[in-house]
Amino acid sequence: MPLSVVGVGGAATVSTLINVTAIGAPWTVGTAALGSLTQMGFAHGPASLTSSTAAASGVLQIVTPIFVSTSIGSSNVVPVFGVLSLHFVPEPGTMLLLGAGLSALALTGRRRMRGGESRGARTGGSHA
Repeated sequence: MPLSVVGVGGAATVSTLINVTAIGAPWTVGTAALGSLTQMGFAHGPASLTSSTAAASGVLQIVTPIFVSTSIGSSNVVPVFGVLSLHFVPEPGTMLLLGAGLSALALTGRRRMRGGESRGARTGGSHA
């Protein structure tokens, strides 16, 4: 069965001993409905903010309704949902660069503070 219609829309049919047709709809972050059945998608970033879903620890769940019909007796239509969950995790290289940058800033600040104290101590000592 070709699944090219899942998340895109349209219909695909396979005709063999049992005919199977799949009818798909586009992906959504909202609510997908199949009759009285519903499935909800969502977008959550860090601290459940929806504006930063691609940030570290962000989660995106998208859903799509799919009707599968067959030529088999009374249960010829099967409603199903396609669910895709994406969890965003920072790459180790990105975290390494961030850590190195913060360490460099901390060392630079520490050197400046030491340099300022040394000069102040020398200057203050010569005036006394």
